[in-house]
Amino acid sequence: MPLYQVLTQEGSLSDAQRAEIAQGITDIHLDLAGGLRQFVNVVFQHYRAGLGFNAGVIGAPMVIGGSIRAGREQAVKTAIMEAISALVMRVSDISPKDLTVSIADVKASNAMEGGHILPEPGEEAAWLAKVGPLLGLSA
Repeated sequence: MPLYQVLTQEGSLSDAQRAEIAQGITDIHLDLAGGLRQFVNVVFQHYRAGLGFNAGVIGAPMVIGGSIRAGREQAVKTAIMEAISALVMRVSDISPKDLTVSIADVKASNAMEGGHILPEPGEEAAWLAKVGPLLGLSA
């Protein structure tokens, strides 16, 4: 947690583009929302050409859904979505009309990493001091 899922049409991104987007999303999340680098997950999934639709017409939409711990201001979530959109449009050739980015809040108490309930935003240092050694993590 956080988890960013990137859904694209098969073949629309190269390995290098996926790596740049994954690194960019990770950096954006940490810069704007904080948290621990070890826990930022970016997963790419794809669909076959002809299975994507936009406005009811076959297309190649890209959908990025982020699940992050609840408790951040709306301005932070908006800034994350804007920065991810700008990143993807810079790295790929996607049209803005084909890109959807969303953020969903998940209560920290409803998510686990390594079998441990996540800390509330801002409580990462204390959590890491407590469970970090059990998970082989450090700040």
